Amino acid sequence: HKEQSDLRIEVLRKNQMDELEDKGADRKRLEEIDGKLSTIISSLEFIAQNEKTVIEYQKDKRELFDLLPQWKTGKITLEKQQLHSADTQKIELSKSHQKLSHQIEKVKSLEDKFSVFEIDISEFEKFKKSEAFAGMEAVLEDASDKEEQDVSKKASLLISEINDKYYKGIGKFQELQRSINGFVGNFNEANVFQFKVQFGNDEDYLNFALNLKEFIEEDKIQEYQKRVNERFGTIINQIGRETTELTSKEAEIEKTIKKINDDFLHKNFVEAIKEMEMRTQKSSNPIVSLLLEIKDFNEEHSLQLGQVNLFSTSESSSKNHRAVELVKQLIKELERAKTSTLTLSESFDLQFRIVENDNDSGWVEKLSNVGSEGTDVLVKAMINILLLNVFKDSASRKIKDFKLHCMMDEIGRLHPNNVRGILKFANERNILLINGSPTSQNATDYKYTYKLAKEQSKSNPKRYLTKINRLIKVNTKISN
Repeated sequence: HKEQSDLRIEVLRKNQMDELEDKGADRKRLEEIDGKLSTIISSLEFIAQNEKTVIEYQKDKRELFDLLPQWKTGKITLEKQQLHSADTQKIELSKSHQKLSHQIEKVKSLEDKFSVFEIDISEFEKFKKSEAFAGMEAVLEDASDKEEQDVSKKASLLISEINDKYYKGIGKFQELQRSINGFVGNFNEANVFQFKVQFGNDEDYLNFALNLKEFIEEDKIQEYQKRVNERFGTIINQIGRETTELTSKEAEIEKTIKKINDDFLHKNFVEAIKEMEMRTQKSSNPIVSLLLEIKDFNEEHSLQLGQVNLFSTSESSSKNHRAVELVKQLIKELERAKTSTLTLSESFDLQFRIVENDNDSGWVEKLSNVGSEGTDVLVKAMINILLLNVFKDSASRKIKDFKLHCMMDEIGRLHPNNVRGILKFANERNILLINGSPTSQNATDYKYTYKLAKEQSKSNPKRYLTKINRLIKVNTKISN
């Protein structure tokens, strides 16, 4: 609806410009003014959008940027003070270090020895509370029964290496879990490979990894690929057959349209419509295009699709892959269209060409594009009459004088000059129209004219009855 509204707005604007230009207005000047007005509106919108930014900038400038020179001067003063304080501190520290250096050297050797033992004992106590120790406690107990070995490394370094390897192992296992979850995320519970997609504990993950390794090493995917190719080959063949059945109606459709075109040429009493023609074109529906592509693909490669046989070639694998891609595209288009049904009318596009007086509409897909509203209604009425006549002739071969009554509402929307023509257009084909809402000034175009009115029932005041009053009876050759 929005696209139609935008198109309608553009048409109205163009008509407005054309009308102003016809009345003497300077169209070029008006377009320049519209362009400048658009630029001014854009500038005003830009100013409104950035007004808050300018206010914030003025505040920051007043509170920060304008004070920058003062802060720089203060910074230089403080830096000088800092340098002076640092020099004084260095002198004092040098004196203190000289006094303490002798005592430190004496104590350092002893402290180093004790610190190593204390650190190792502390680290081991912490290590005993960690998850890594609990996981390898049994291994440590087995090792304690063996002879002690001379280890040059400190206990803290050994504990660090153990923790590092332990948490690296956890990280690798978590990475394995993420990889497995990402892999099985491509499958549902009823997947063709029968992969498990839900895991209750760590052992399930390890078992899945081992099974997948075996699956890859034994190249089991080739077997599944054969099954999938056979299944998709069957689907492609079925789609090809059903599409062929759908397109087999093209000849009947073309025959019906030819009858309609010929019928118009032989009997046309509407002076405003000089020519009217219909034709079919290839469908613009993406689903139909894909079905035709699948049909052509199946007809060309039907012997190479599916499982391996005497007609399979080295290119069969690529053909099967292409078949799978076509089916996937079809599924996406069906999901996008949100429909599971394809009608016969969607298998082709219908175009119209109308010549109204001296105006040729060219080939158009919508009757609303052929002219005014009255022309639109007139052409639709004529096409429906022609369709009724074609099917009436097919249904009434045994009855020569077969007449059909039809209701045509809002006949008053037609131009008065076309009313008599459309009535004769229908009557010559033994289609008798009952017309609703005719224009009063053309009452003589109709054999009978009735007026319908609601009246209150005398027996039951709550009920209303429709009363039909005949207003006019005209003795003419046109019967309705």
